[in-house]
Amino acid sequence: MRFRTASPVFTSSFFTLSLLRLTTADTSSNAPPQKPCTVTSTQSGNFFDLRPLTRASASASSSSNTAHDWTARGHDYPANFTLNICAPVLSDVVNVESVPTSQKSNISAFYVTQEGKQYSIGGVSTSPYFRGRKLVLEYVGGSPCPAPADTDEDKDEKEKRKGKTSSKNKKKESGYRKSTIMSHLCDHDAIRPVISFVGQVNHCGYFFEVRSSAACPTVGTQALGPISVFGIMYPRIPPPPPLLLVRWLC
Repeated sequence: MRFRTASPVFTSSFFTLSLLRLTTADTSSNAPPQKPCTVTSTQSGNFFDLRPLTRASASASSSSNTAHDWTARGHDYPANFTLNICAPVLSDVVNVESVPTSQKSNISAFYVTQEGKQYSIGGVSTSPYFRGRKLVLEYVGGSPCPAPADTDEDKDEKEKRKGKTSSKNKKKESGYRKSTIMSHLCDHDAIRPVISFVGQVNHCGYFFEVRSSAACPTVGTQALGPISVFGIMYPRIPPPPPLLLVRWLC
């Protein structure tokens, strides 16, 4: 019985793959930090950049001296909505209900009732994320949510029409604060984003659908890790055979 060593090509390939295993653990630590208002899908590896949707104040050199927030119609809800993406709204929100003055500059979504009252439905966030395959941006920390017994605004309107007055001088609060969830959908044909109000739950959680080309995957710049470098050096590496090949020689 004799033993014959493997070919140098096989040995080199096996050494390369072993080195790849040792360097895989350090790849995640070498990844650059995610930029605000961007996200990379862990499932597909696609890069998404929502920064083009951010409304910023017009510069002094711009031909337009005003800039406007995004808006969404409430339809059957008794208010329309004003929003910005990954930035505070540009509108005046000094009269928003039950939000500390120090936090009013961070309001990213609000609505105004028919009585002229402003309610925040969330503060700024620059961290979109994926829930399954859905690209989501969430705002929290808005105005206080009403208590469940006080959420039937239609009933209050009917009582006012009948001339009835409420025995309570102040509505109760539930202890929660209004929030917003926006589901971003890719639309290559969209010239400008289309924001649709989907619905609300107990005048506390508000849901929107945003269709735009910004929600379509793009190519993100990323530094090459060890695996990428060796993938370029050895684009096709055969599976490693054992170091020693046993052959029976008669």
